[in-house]
Amino acid sequence: MSCSTPAEKQASLIVPSDAEPRVLSDLSELIDSMTYIPLEINDDCVLGHVQTARMCDDRILVKDDKGLFVFNRDGKFLFQVGRNGRGPSEHLGIQTFYYNEFSKEFGILSSGSTALLIYDDIGTFKRSYKLDYVEMFSYAMPISESSVLVAYSLRNEYRPFKSQVSVMTFGEGDTVLFQEWVPNLAVSTGYYEYSPLRSPLAEYDGRFYAASPFSNDLWICSPDNEPDMLRFGLTDKLIGEKMLEDADIHDFWGWLQSARSGGMSAGITALFADEKYIYAEINNEYILITDTKDAVTIALPLIQDKNYYMSLGGLGFKSSMGVITDFNEDGILKNPTVYYSDFKEGILTSK
Repeated sequence: MSCSTPAEKQASLIVPSDAEPRVLSDLSELIDSMTYIPLEINDDCVLGHVQTARMCDDRILVKDDKGLFVFNRDGKFLFQVGRNGRGPSEHLGIQTFYYNEFSKEFGILSSGSTALLIYDDIGTFKRSYKLDYVEMFSYAMPISESSVLVAYSLRNEYRPFKSQVSVMTFGEGDTVLFQEWVPNLAVSTGYYEYSPLRSPLAEYDGRFYAASPFSNDLWICSPDNEPDMLRFGLTDKLIGEKMLEDADIHDFWGWLQSARSGGMSAGITALFADEKYIYAEINNEYILITDTKDAVTIALPLIQDKNYYMSLGGLGFKSSMGVITDFNEDGILKNPTVYYSDFKEGILTSK
C-alpha cells in the first residue's frame, strides 16, 4: 500500500456529466431501500447521546457520550470496548475510534490523556501508546495490519498540526511513527479547533481516499499508486488558501459564512463510499457521485415537514450509519435505531 508524497502526486480529472446538480423530487430516485436495525438496550448497555455508528466486520459499533458499544448486525448487544477511568486500560472520553479489520483490533484515542488504547476482537485490553499533543487526530481509517490513516483539524494556536492526513504506523515496542501525507493549510483557526470536513476518509474498490480541505481534490492511497489524486472539475469558485490567510481568525466562523454567502465554495465537506460509488458532499449543498471514471451531481430534495435539505450523512452508510434516537421525559434514550441506505445501480447514467 502506497501513499505518495506531495511531490509525486498526479491528478486525474473527473468532470460531472451535468452542468448543474440534478434535482430529485424524491429519494426513491436515488435509493432502492433503507435498512433499519433497532439496538438492544439492557442493564449492561444503556446508551446516552449517540454520536457515531458504523458497521465493521459484520458488527455495529456505536459511540455515545460514555463509551464504545458493539452489537451484532441484528442489533443484539455484545460487549463494551474500554471504560471511562484513569486505569491503564481506561480512557478519559473518546476523541475517536477505529476497528482494524486487518489486525482484528479496536483502537480508542482518549481525549483526556493523549493515550491510544488497543483492544482485541472481543474488547480485551492489549496495549497502549502515548502520543504527543499535536498527534491527536480526529478521524482514523486502517489501511493495513500496522498502518492507519489519521486526519486532523486545521492547525490552531493549541495544536499546530503539520499535516491534514498522516499515515500512522506501529513499530516495535511502544513506537508510533507518523508520515505526513496530505499537507495542512498554512492558515490557523486561532484559539478554535475546526475542520471543514465532517468525514474526510473513505475506502472504495481497494483504495483509500482522503479529502483535502477547501478543495475538490481526493488524495489516493493505493496498491498500484496510480493515479495519486482525483480532482473534480466543478465550476464553483473555491475559497483559496490566500483568502484564508487574510481571514480574521478571531471570527473564523463569521468570515466563513460571509464567504459562502458571497458565492464562494468550501469544496468537499464530507466523504463516504460503499461498494458501488464514492459520495462527496460539496459545500454542504449538493452531492457528487462517482465510480472514479464518471460522475454526476445531485441536489437532494427538501424535507417539507422538517423544512431542511437532506445532508449526505443523513442518508446513512455502513461506514457512517444514520441514527434515530428518542428520549423520554426523564432524558433516557429509548428505542435507538441505526440505518443505512442501499443506493441504486445506474445512477451515473440515468436521467
